[in-house]
Amino acid sequence: MEMPVVVGVILALIFIVSFSGWFYNVISGARQLVLDDEFFGWRIAWTSFISMAFMVAVFFGLVALGNG
Repeated sequence: MEMPVVVGVILALIFIVSFSGWFYNVISGARQLVLDDEFFGWRIAWTSFISMAFMVAVFFGLVALGNG
């Protein structure tokens, strides 16, 4: 059963919206635990960027395998 790309994009957006809310709550709670770390924001930003790049790479890899 093949799924149109639009449905995949909609499902990905739903996942990102729900994951971002969860991620924000986790970071807000962790921020209270680590108050003296001056690079905390940068670590979160880079970890978020690397995680999103990994998810995009996996998505495009699955698309390439599905079309091949």
